[in-house]
Amino acid sequence: MSGKIKLMQEPNFEEAIQYALLKLRAELPKSFTYHNVWHTQVEVATAVSRFAKIEQLPEKELELLQVAVAYHDIGFITFPQNHEWMSIREVQKILPKYGFNKPQIETISNMIGATRLPQSPQTLAEMILADADLEVLGRKDFFTRNQALRDEFRYLNRPFTQEAWLKNQLDFLQNHTYFTQAAQSICRKQKQRNIELIQKKLAKYPIDSL
Repeated sequence: MSGKIKLMQEPNFEEAIQYALLKLRAELPKSFTYHNVWHTQVEVATAVSRFAKIEQLPEKELELLQVAVAYHDIGFITFPQNHEWMSIREVQKILPKYGFNKPQIETISNMIGATRLPQSPQTLAEMILADADLEVLGRKDFFTRNQALRDEFRYLNRPFTQEAWLKNQLDFLQNHTYFTQAAQSICRKQKQRNIELIQKKLAKYPIDSL
């Protein structure tokens, strides 16, 4: 047996993330007005960093979580209706090339799977990603981003009347719960305000139609 100690290869986190972002930027149709590279690179990544800091997520877990962020919507390129599982398939195919081992890939896959609705995260890192993915529900720009989502639904042949859309979104917000204390403390008040604003918009419709 050789006296040399075999060092474990460190994954190339930066290049793995850049691969995903470049693929999203190059291959996602422009009609994806919500689930686009901005949603991944700015919206979710920023929320993850914020929540992870408050929750004191260990650095090693945060590194894997940042990779999960980059890949969590990459499945929209091939199959939007089942994008989480397609994203996981991409992770399992691509990440070994960047030095990730099987346990790391499984951890990242589980993080991505935790964003699938209805969300059911098990670990703190999974909870952070699930909350970050829907942080928009508790933001002041909710209605702007919500319109982008509705436009994307229309592109995917899922049109809604204004009334039906508002009812759908009200039901979603009322049944949604943030998992981390960080998201709850930051998003709770504005989310409730957004619920009230939707209810106010719906009040304009005849009672018989509600």
